[in-house]
Amino acid sequence: MPFIKYYIIPLFLFTVSVISKADYHVVMRKGITAKHPKNFQHIGYVNPKAPKKGTLNLPVKKSTFNSFNPFIVQGIEASGLGYLHASLMKVPLDDQMVAYPYVAKEIIIAPDYKSVTFILQDKARFSDGSVITAKDVEFSYKTLKEKGRPNYRIWYDNITSVDCLSPDTIRFNFKKTDLTLPFLLAKMRVLSKKFYTNTAFDKTNLIPPVGSGPYKIKNFENGKYIIYERIKDWWASDLPIVKGLYNFDTIKFVHYYNYDTIVDGLKRGEVDHNIELKVSRWENKYDSNTCEKERITKREFAKPVPHGLNAFFFNARRPHLCDPRVRKALNLLFNFNWINKTLFNNRYKRSEGIFNSKDYNAQGNLSDQEKRIMQKMGLKNIHLYETLDSLNKNNSDGVSRENMDHAIRLLAEAGWSLKGGVLTHKTYGKFSFEILLPSTSMIRFLENYINTLNKVGIKASIKAVDLVQFENRLCNFDYDLVLFYMPVTYVPGKSLKNIWGSKAADIKGSYNLAGVKDSKVDQVINKIITAKNLKNVKLYASILDRIIRQKYYYIPAWYRDEIYVAYRDKFRYIDRDENGYSINAWWLKE
Repeated sequence: MPFIKYYIIPLFLFTVSVISKADYHVVMRKGITAKHPKNFQHIGYVNPKAPKKGTLNLPVKKSTFNSFNPFIVQGIEASGLGYLHASLMKVPLDDQMVAYPYVAKEIIIAPDYKSVTFILQDKARFSDGSVITAKDVEFSYKTLKEKGRPNYRIWYDNITSVDCLSPDTIRFNFKKTDLTLPFLLAKMRVLSKKFYTNTAFDKTNLIPPVGSGPYKIKNFENGKYIIYERIKDWWASDLPIVKGLYNFDTIKFVHYYNYDTIVDGLKRGEVDHNIELKVSRWENKYDSNTCEKERITKREFAKPVPHGLNAFFFNARRPHLCDPRVRKALNLLFNFNWINKTLFNNRYKRSEGIFNSKDYNAQGNLSDQEKRIMQKMGLKNIHLYETLDSLNKNNSDGVSRENMDHAIRLLAEAGWSLKGGVLTHKTYGKFSFEILLPSTSMIRFLENYINTLNKVGIKASIKAVDLVQFENRLCNFDYDLVLFYMPVTYVPGKSLKNIWGSKAADIKGSYNLAGVKDSKVDQVINKIITAKNLKNVKLYASILDRIIRQKYYYIPAWYRDEIYVAYRDKFRYIDRDENGYSINAWWLKE
């Protein structure tokens, strides 16, 4: 691999004495091998000669938006904003633990992992034609950390300083060795310093931003649609990491108020494509006669792993939900099997563990190594977590007698007793709580659970709100129990701080929905982040999974192995099922 021009004065470029080499990619963790060689021509699931033409009409269930900035907590962002801003490096679907050249053409990681340097593409430009420079990258980092969502502050907390070594070279310096930070920085989106100097970054507005990605905003009407226009002379169009992607001249997101009308819109030809979220609609609303008549194709694509965690998260900040025994009781009374059989036709699986991945979830009994580590950490009371088998003793007819009795005993141990048919606590009063949902379509899934809770004296209610209210309440931790899909990375890392870390519990807008504040959890997360190999990552991830599950911070919900996609017969794509699904690799047939 070639040395760059700064190697004639290595002490200027690096704080270490060993000269480092420039590389064309960066891996999520040491020991991972890149799938694509340095001279690769394109990624595996694209047609590099795909024609670029036409319009893609996509549906979105959203009533309104008031922001073109997806990086801040404030406001309701418009759909499709990911098309506007390019990242320093890009992760493809067919190699999701490696990032390849995008805005940056090379990366240099110091041997001690205490700094990382990016060298930018000579031709990298913003949509207004201005050159992307190291100063823009520096501005992006500082702005995201100071004014962006809480995860940026958590991800970048180990960075001490930034040096713009030349117009196209920037170095990030770390407080201590950090094996995961280079990959996180590689995925950072590059913002225009010029644009955001004149436009407030942390205020909601509908001023179309200057971006570095393949599209720019062409037109929009709030509450109805937003249209993106492909930049014809886009600077990155021939880069191997994006060649064959972004093949539509325009992409239009059409707003609908509910999912049923989206299906109707597909049949009428208003939209071209829909990802169906509900099994019953998939099986009943897309009948074969209509699909054949309207030339609509149904396809079940394999969903790339990991699946992410779909769950009902308890807000342990609430006094009546702070006791793990109470949260365990509420878990035992939840009947997934009834929901799956009655409403899902047994098409779903139940989420397992905080990673929902066999690679990182705890598996069976404690290993000897886990026992030694947990005893050393003072985790002597953590033995076996309750597997889904124990929680799933409830059958499709109702909650098992065993689970019901167990739940009642746990509630009694926590100080709750029946008075006039209502569970009551001498400190907290009557036991009542609200389940917050992002859609009214989810209410019927929980009616059985509400009835079960009423039987033991718990007065539970369901509150379904629109997207604006849901995101606002989520940001302010204003819920008792909330249904939320928590995405997870291929290899656990710093994102865990934002989900389970103590500091994030008090930061509005963080993903620590459960309000976890546990020094042992923080300690294990740091072990995962600093692990030098995947074997140790898996070891400590298993321990973290056991700790979290032992405290019952959530009720596992459900997921599918497939993505249900219905689309009009006007597209072509490379059919490689192992890569999952990406509309950005599709094109219009001739």
